[in-house]
Formats: sequence, C-alpha cells, structure tokens
Amino acid sequence: CMVTVNVNDKLKPVLVSCPTPATINCDFYWDEIEVELALGNEDVLNQFGEAEYQDNCEMTVDLNVNVNLDQCGNGTITRTWNAEDPGGNKASTCTQLIFVHHVSDWVVEFPQDITAICTDEEPEIPEPIITAESCELVAISYEDTYFQVVQDACYKIARQWTVINWCVVGDDIDQEVVEVSEFDLQGIIG
Repeated sequence: CMVTVNVNDKLKPVLVSCPTPATINCDFYWDEIEVELALGNEDVLNQFGEAEYQDNCEMTVDLNVNVNLDQCGNGTITRTWNAEDPGGNKASTCTQLIFVHHVSDWVVEFPQDITAICTDEEPEIPEPIITAESCELVAISYEDTYFQVVQDACYKIARQWTVINWCVVGDDIDQEVVEVSEFDLQGIIG
C-alpha cells in the first residue's frame, strides 16, 4: 500500500507586536541617525522597537524605511515590515511612524569692531559665527555704509548684518537683534 502525502502550509505568519510611534528632534536625527541610514544601516532605528512575527514554519521578514524630511528637519520616518512564509502566506503589515520635529536653537556671534591701518586694500572683515545650526537654513548678508570724513581715521565702514533663518521666517520671532559693526581705518602718523 502506498500513500502520497502533499504537505501544505495553510497558516500565515501572525503579527505579535508592532512598535508604537516615536518622536525625536531634528538634532538627534542629523547627529545620530542620518549618516547610518545613508550607509544602509537601518538597524540604527531598532532603538525605537521592532516588529515581532510568529509562524509555524520559517518566514522572511522584510523592512522598508522611507525618510520624508524637509530641509529644516520636519517630517517623518516610516518603517514598514512585511512577513511571508515559503508557502506564500503573508502576515498583516506593521507600520511605525517616527516623527521628526524642527528645533530652533541656533546662536549667532557677531564679530567685534576692528581698527585697521590705512592701506590701499580694505582689511579682512570677519563674518558672524553661527553655531547649533544643523536644523536651520541660515542666510547671512550685509550692507556697508562708508564714512569718508572721520576724526582720526582715513574712513569708517559701518556694516549692518542681516541674518535670516528660512526655517522660521513667518513664525513669531521672540527675539530680534540688529547688529551694526564699525570698522575704523586709521592713518599712520609719521
């Protein structure tokens, strides 16, 4: 007596747990996550949890990561898991959203006033130093006003700096500073 047995896997994988949504700020994303994701290391996101599946047979779990952030660091990271066993049975999809929020904590340090010796060339004038700008789109410009008649100097340049953070333009700005640096160019008295 012969018997032919046809084994079929009719049980699909089961989603046991799906990680809850998470929230981070853009500084954390740029400092801790961005480079790792660019290198293809999606495991850097496992700190926010992982999907867990069970099945009676082996299964393959695929993860897809989609980063959707604007230049200011606002947006989401979407992680989507899918599980399938060799029988073609598929589990429920697990999707986790990681919300990334913009943080505006940048600081501008304007250059000190300087005095230079009169020469044929204009002196090198330092620019403002901006720190903690990883989540910002900062533009710097200036406008010079020249004064030709100045006591004890060849001439004087008053430089007015304009610093715009394009990530907060239009928002309520809680502090505005107007900085006017002055540069005196003194002649050499012989």
